[in-house]
Amino acid sequence: MLPKGWSEGEESGPQTAAREAAEEAGVVGQMTPTDALGSHPYRKAMRDGGSLACRVIIFGLKVEGFQANFREKGKRVLRWCSPAYGAELVHEPELAALLRRLSSAGAPALANPS
Repeated sequence: MLPKGWSEGEESGPQTAAREAAEEAGVVGQMTPTDALGSHPYRKAMRDGGSLACRVIIFGLKVEGFQANFREKGKRVLRWCSPAYGAELVHEPELAALLRRLSSAGAPALANPS
């Protein structure tokens, strides 16, 4: 999965994506141009046991560093990989297709933050 979440206040899509990457994975950097890289459908699990159909819009981030401590540290296992390998790992078919397109376009692999 990729970091994702709801906008807060007047945040733009790219600002939300940057905040979520920092909160969920400790990743900091600069957003790439504001055009989205793509999107995919997602079912958000709700606290009442139901789910909500959502569309996740994906933005690029030029990674400049990693925070040692971040809001959701320990809630997930972080794994950094190339878009091609990521396409093999995800369960959402449209996200896998987007990652394969990014791989074909020459998107860089991400280094392990450790």
